[in-house]
Amino acid sequence: WCAVQGKRWLARLGVDVDAPVREAWRGHLERNGPLALDAIAAMKSAADARGVAFAVTVYPFLAPPEANAFTQVDDYVITACAAMGVPCIPLRDAYPAGDALYERWSSIWDSHPDGVGHRLAAAWLAPRLLELLASR
Repeated sequence: WCAVQGKRWLARLGVDVDAPVREAWRGHLERNGPLALDAIAAMKSAADARGVAFAVTVYPFLAPPEANAFTQVDDYVITACAAMGVPCIPLRDAYPAGDALYERWSSIWDSHPDGVGHRLAAAWLAPRLLELLASR
């Protein structure tokens, strides 16, 4: 929590402390991204063979954009799913913007969603899944 708050403060001062992290993720995605795409394609193929609907959801890191070094990973998956024709539902819009994201952390040490955060995601996701099923 302190690191994220420090990163946000530095970002407001124009310091990009996440540049090395983003660069590391960029390299990781170049090297290993195709493995994720292969996994998504394999799951889609298995679902199609069984007549089961398949979609991907992208759960965001619960931090404002200036403190989130993982958005390029989310964007990579969202773009890849679109290219493969796999429905993809980003869950970022299920959550409030700005500092309110930190209120959804399960603890000050754990950025995974708390119970309210999971309910927000479920409420956002359910109607979109119903739309996907209705379009089948």
